[in-house]
Amino acid sequence: MTGTPIRLAHLDAPESQQNCARNDQVWTCGRDAQENLAQLVRGQSISCTITERDPDGIQQAICSTSDLEIGREMVRRGLAIATEYAPPDYTNAQGIARSLAFGLWDAEFEHPADWRAKHPETTLRFELESAPPSDAGAPSTRSVHQTRAVAPQKRYSNAMGCTIKGNHSRYGDWIYHLPGQRYYAQTRPEELFCTEETARAAGYRRSKE
Repeated sequence: MTGTPIRLAHLDAPESQQNCARNDQVWTCGRDAQENLAQLVRGQSISCTITERDPDGIQQAICSTSDLEIGREMVRRGLAIATEYAPPDYTNAQGIARSLAFGLWDAEFEHPADWRAKHPETTLRFELESAPPSDAGAPSTRSVHQTRAVAPQKRYSNAMGCTIKGNHSRYGDWIYHLPGQRYYAQTRPEELFCTEETARAAGYRRSKE
């Protein structure tokens, strides 16, 4: 299936490699959150309304099945955290999860943003991939008849921001360089990217060295 990645709006969640602690035991909270998301979307027809683009250029959206709003349900299960400016129904869902000690609220956990800051090679994992809209003139609400969780992308960033360097060579080639590649340190970037996908989407190809 072809399409563009969509990130669920109004929430943050443990990364797939992130662990939490529950009852003095290691709990693979990130993996459990990922599996719950996959279970919610498996075999469903999903509609998404695009809300904005994040700094990586990925579209954020509110996505729903015929029965529920996916992001809000993840928050209600305690497997995602409502963001600071999330709508009231998300904060209400989080209040329910906290009061009933669901998921993260029955555990010791590090906020996903703090965990990512310590592990910059990771990437946000809550993504859905949507099929292209059938009507090019249609509004931003998109019907997605086959939806799956996107495989995690490696994220290149540090405290200063994205670290993939996009450069226009003297031969007219648009090339991106990853940290650690041969010409990375000496490359002057025209653009910076956090993931290879966003660099390729902007028209760059990966450096061979």
